[in-house]
Amino acid sequence: AESLRLSGGESRCDGRVEISLHGVWSRVLDDDWDIQDAHVVCRQLQCGTAKKAYYLPKSERGVGLVGLRSVQCTGNETQLMLCKTSLYQTVQSGV
Repeated sequence: AESLRLSGGESRCDGRVEISLHGVWSRVLDDDWDIQDAHVVCRQLQCGTAKKAYYLPKSERGVGLVGLRSVQCTGNETQLMLCKTSLYQTVQSGV
């Protein structure tokens, strides 16, 4: 089973979305991240309703493992992995 967290924010309900696949934490890479995607993350983490959805410009992403790409949620899902996504792999990439 996957685990989800937000890192680098001011609280556990703020920050960059990360997912643990097979015990390895990696980032979610999605240039079209929107409020529906954020609502699902907040719901899964029991953080209430998302107030804002944003993504870092490519110049600010750094390098790291990517575990999930191209997330497309309707906003009604209970878990991020129930949203439509590209097949995920853990790969080294600039995120």
